[in-house]
Amino acid sequence: MKIEAKEDFGLFSSTEISDIFFSDYIGLASGDAVKVYLYLSFLSKNGKDVNINEVSKILSLPYETVNESIKYWEDKGLLIKKPDGYFIANLQEIALSKLYSPKVTSGPDSIEKSEKNKTRTICIESINNQFFSGTMNPTWYTDIDLWFEKYGFDEQVMLALFSYCVEKTNNVNRNYIQAVAERLVKK
Repeated sequence: MKIEAKEDFGLFSSTEISDIFFSDYIGLASGDAVKVYLYLSFLSKNGKDVNINEVSKILSLPYETVNESIKYWEDKGLLIKKPDGYFIANLQEIALSKLYSPKVTSGPDSIEKSEKNKTRTICIESINNQFFSGTMNPTWYTDIDLWFEKYGFDEQVMLALFSYCVEKTNNVNRNYIQAVAERLVKK
């Protein structure tokens, strides 16, 4: 199989991994899957042919683990299958496509949603300033908006949810916040 990236980096290069990988993907993946992704990213710079057996030996991982990890990243959209191998996806493009959806029409419902969105925007900006020091990753906006819809929380509950989770873990952890939200809804 062949692993490719968009750019050619030269002999004494470094392997660039997008911050989006660390903020959105690393916490959800197993250590072995992260190891495989990082190694495949390294290999992609040269566009060399590589097989799973070689990767398995080099990373000291069972063949099945490497194969499962490749499938995991393929399912997440970070590896794109081609006839002769895989292509490493551009994480910035993935994040941008998740965030961008064009507005097609406007009507009475959109006016009501606009008022609702104003209060949500204030809440999300408050979360950004309070818990992220104003540097919240754009994917968090999508997640928070999804949680508003999925769990039916109002703005005060969302702020309390973040406060509680950060107080318990001393950091902002997407998976923990979602787990606590799901427990709140079940009660």
